[in-house]
Amino acid sequence: AAYLDYFAYLGSLSDNPLWYEVSAGNVNLFMLDSEASPDQLGEQREWLRSALTESRSTEPGDWNIVMFHRPPFTSGPHEPNLEMRPDAGWDYRAWGADLVVTGHQHVYEELEVDGLPYLVAGVGASELVRPCPTDLTDGSSGCVEGYGAILVTATGSTLTLDYRKPDGAAGSTVRTLEISRSE
Repeated sequence: AAYLDYFAYLGSLSDNPLWYEVSAGNVNLFMLDSEASPDQLGEQREWLRSALTESRSTEPGDWNIVMFHRPPFTSGPHEPNLEMRPDAGWDYRAWGADLVVTGHQHVYEELEVDGLPYLVAGVGASELVRPCPTDLTDGSSGCVEGYGAILVTATGSTLTLDYRKPDGAAGSTVRTLEISRSE
């Protein structure tokens, strides 16, 4: 209730304000509630499938990013969220997602699973910093400790995500993930 009171505008974005879509330029963000009940997860899954499919057919040059809290794939200290994996019915890639971004781990990690990039970016401005694990899960291309922010730049053919440490006005780029496609 406190979340919805604070973010009262979310009610205008979706029938259920705990999952919704917002757009910034040619980037569509599909926000999900990974902490929902099984029934609500089913509702969200159908909503996301429909919303991604519609977005891809109406605006083919847009980038579709799915975001939620607990990652389905991760090397981090917390267990992966098995309920949000493709084999549990979440076919992000086939529905039109270009990237899945999650948090929770307090590390930055890039993964690719079945051709879809996953980004664990649970490091925000929190002072809770966890070390990167020595053993990375299949599909992981690296892990970065410490907090930071991601600068997203999108063109019709490239989505660039620069992970930056807050060590100056613009921060210094520590890692860059670039996703490309033909226009």
